[in-house]
Amino acid sequence: MFCDSLSDNSALFDKAICYIERNFHKKECSILKLAQELNVSRTTLYREFVKRTDMSPVCYLKKYRLEQASEMLKKDKSIAVSEVAFLCGYQNPYYFSKDFKKTMGVSPSEFRKNF
Repeated sequence: MFCDSLSDNSALFDKAICYIERNFHKKECSILKLAQELNVSRTTLYREFVKRTDMSPVCYLKKYRLEQASEMLKKDKSIAVSEVAFLCGYQNPYYFSKDFKKTMGVSPSEFRKNF
């Protein structure tokens, strides 16, 4: 995995991505927590993300969670949609479904049926 090979000299952005990859599934994973872990301000973190991805750290985290959710929905049809939501760090399955549909264009259940 990419994160495991990083050295102490890694760039802030690389460390932030690793943190997200390792912690996206935790409800405690937030941009404030990420900034604290990296010992930088939220403003610095925001600037770095926008510079490299053209999106805020919050948008990046949401995008990553939804990508992981879509993979889970494709691979294991025995896991309930609400469980996928929790496994991807969402605390509310309704909010997850709303986010998923807004981003992917279909509900998680419809997405699963198509794959």
